[in-house]
Amino acid sequence: MADFVIITQVLENYGGYWKFKWGNHFVVSDCPRRQDAVAFVFEQFSKNTDYQKEFPSEVYSYDNWEKELLKEDKDYIELIKSNVRQVSPKTGRMVIMPNIVKEA
Repeated sequence: MADFVIITQVLENYGGYWKFKWGNHFVVSDCPRRQDAVAFVFEQFSKNTDYQKEFPSEVYSYDNWEKELLKEDKDYIELIKSNVRQVSPKTGRMVIMPNIVKEA
């Protein structure tokens, strides 16, 4: 079973207007299809409050995500690598292993 990478988008409410903010990168294992990985991240990690929303916005195979990531600036790659979360439906919200991105 291939791993998928789900990238989320966060919106924050600033007194009546919404502003795009950061997102999170989740490497999802143990899902047979990309839509299962998206549904898992949505169920376990999304937020929907009056002040903040977080939802899946992009999905990649791990290999394609890694190729795209390597096109980025070195500082940005380090930022993502230090914050990526590996998760699985087998463990629920628990992060299995942070910082799994291989060295380029």
